[in-house]
Amino acid sequence: MKYYTSATEFNCGIDLHAREMYVCVMDRQGNKVVHTNIVGNDFAYFLKKIEPYRHSLTVVCECTFNWYWLTGGKMGNAYLRWAFGEAAVLGKRTYPQLSSYADRLVAKRGKFKGNAILAAKLARAVYFMLQKGTAFDTEKLIATSL
Repeated sequence: MKYYTSATEFNCGIDLHAREMYVCVMDRQGNKVVHTNIVGNDFAYFLKKIEPYRHSLTVVCECTFNWYWLTGGKMGNAYLRWAFGEAAVLGKRTYPQLSSYADRLVAKRGKFKGNAILAAKLARAVYFMLQKGTAFDTEKLIATSL
């Protein structure tokens, strides 16, 4: 197994849940400098806890379908969340392949969670499209398993 070697002094891991997050910040030697449960996903409190380490910090987050907590009002930009949700709905109407993929997601996960998953996939796709300067590819988007 390959492990990531961080170039920063500190690494922060977040185990994100719907109503709380467990945060652990460690230095390069593996010493815990922050280890706490943040009830209510209080993002301001989270920022306060990691403030002394932000100058050289890598943050990773483990979560299932509540990734949006780190993107706006619920720890992220509510407008982006809304925009990608709308893009998911419009994408289902425009691209037949995306529509059938979305139908499988909805059948397996339910309407709201299926749309949220599709919106998250679109957000990641846009990020990588901008980063790599590539065009949108429906096949690549739906190539992952359900």
